[in-house]
Amino acid sequence: MINISAKKIYGENVVLNIPDFTFTKGKKYALIGANGSGKSTLIKCLAGIIDFEGKVNGNIKDVVYMPQKSYAFDLSVKNNVLLSFPFKDRKKHIKSVDVVLEKLDLTSLKNKNASRLSGGETQKVSLARVMVATHDVLLLDEPTSAMDIKAAQNAEKELISYVKDNNSTLIFATHSLRQASLADEIIFLKKGKIVEMGASSIMLNNPNNNETKEFIDFFR
Repeated sequence: MINISAKKIYGENVVLNIPDFTFTKGKKYALIGANGSGKSTLIKCLAGIIDFEGKVNGNIKDVVYMPQKSYAFDLSVKNNVLLSFPFKDRKKHIKSVDVVLEKLDLTSLKNKNASRLSGGETQKVSLARVMVATHDVLLLDEPTSAMDIKAAQNAEKELISYVKDNNSTLIFATHSLRQASLADEIIFLKKGKIVEMGASSIMLNNPNNNETKEFIDFFR
């Protein structure tokens, strides 16, 4: 369980205002909303990488964060993924890296310099760094936005399998309603506030709030 109360202000603009919200362990949450609605800010607050008014509580052992803009170091793809482990432990995790590279269709690129990859390939490398180790909580900001449809669908399949196998909590921001449908719960944000949340099937097909309905109809 993760409980958050968070308020984030930039200048005179309140970009996030969530008095109290609890994420249940082992569930998948999709954050939807227009640009500037607070999705990324909420994820950054949960990840603890920005200051904000409020706090995050919960018995969390390991949290991993994947930013919206993926990055790769001037190393091979394989060594980029190995960075997920302490230097002294990397040799014993080489097999695990090979497994996750195969799952994300990166095996043919594993010896290529990751800094020279396309945007979609770089995003797959970033996701591989997330999935190569076990994490309690995954915080992903637009995790497949640069991938083509086939790569995105494969990445989603492997990610959902990972979450199930590890009983991880997944919280991800997305502009894709198709991707949001993979979540157990969808949270619709507007101007930094939670307007509505509920089971993904209900949110996508029969939301209660008119603002939610207008947003979903526009992107459908």
